[in-house]
Amino acid sequence: MDAKPALIIDSNVVLNWLFFNDAATIALITELLPKHRWVSTAWMQREAERVAHSPHLTKYASPQGFEALAAGFAQYATVLEHSDVSPMRCRDPDDQAFLDLATHTQAKLLLTLDRDLLKLRKRAATFGLTIVQPFKIAI
Repeated sequence: MDAKPALIIDSNVVLNWLFFNDAATIALITELLPKHRWVSTAWMQREAERVAHSPHLTKYASPQGFEALAAGFAQYATVLEHSDVSPMRCRDPDDQAFLDLATHTQAKLLLTLDRDLLKLRKRAATFGLTIVQPFKIAI
């Protein structure tokens, strides 16, 4: 297994990076990937694809966005299946999957825009996990 620390990226950040081609997110991920390995699950990939196909986003979509999303997971993500349950609990069951994966992989960094996950920053820090918004990270 790769010795680089695990990086967890929530669905909205993945979409900004791969689907919407956001320059700031691309720059951040480009800087992080040589030092971290992006870990994900099949469920997380399906979740990102489901959100990308939601009616409020499809009006901004291009075929290249959907292709880039699939290609990004294929190229950059280490897709794992996990069974560990995190001692941290999130109010949103969908967001719990990111915490569970962070626990399973002993991830050091979780990039998110989600309020429920961001509320857990202090608790996560006691487990060695930094939960941060992409535009607030210092590299």
